[in-house]
Amino acid sequence: MSFMISAFLAGVGGGLYASYIGTIGPDVFQISRTYDILMIVVMGGMGSITGSVVAAFIVTIGQEWLRVLDGPITWLPFWPEDGVAGMRMVVFSLLLLIIILFFRNGLFGNREVTWGSIADRLSGLAGHKEKKAAPAAAQTEVSQSLKEIDRSLKEISQTLKAKGEIPEDVGQTLKEISATLEGIGEASKEVDEKL
Repeated sequence: MSFMISAFLAGVGGGLYASYIGTIGPDVFQISRTYDILMIVVMGGMGSITGSVVAAFIVTIGQEWLRVLDGPITWLPFWPEDGVAGMRMVVFSLLLLIIILFFRNGLFGNREVTWGSIADRLSGLAGHKEKKAAPAAAQTEVSQSLKEIDRSLKEISQTLKAKGEIPEDVGQTLKEISATLEGIGEASKEVDEKL
């Protein structure tokens, strides 16, 4: 089913592209067009349709704005008089490298823009700030519980290393660990309820 849908959408896209350029042939779809499509998908995020749409606008508009780099630039003394053909593609290559290095999932990642996310964002701008304080407090409680677990595990390992055998007070330490884990479970339930 997914293969049929993707083939249908590719066919519709090809038909629209042929209508746009007025003709169709194997020489129309050159490597630069493949590079553009790859850049759109990587920039937007491979798991996000919204990201790909936004990235398509960014790439298309950016290519037109950066067309200046292909021609002569008079205010740069070292720039050749005829310009440097393909310099905008170098800029886009650098942009793609930056996105791959610093935004590994693209600009959107796996997120989609939905009406619900827009409503949540607008309600956040309208002054509903109290929702942010509750998760922060619960998150602090969870991090404190994790620190207690870490401290207890260090005590166990130090005791075992020192004595070379399992002492009787390990049972007490394990009870403290289980109590801490219960505290983490209760804190996570509170976070779920508050969110």
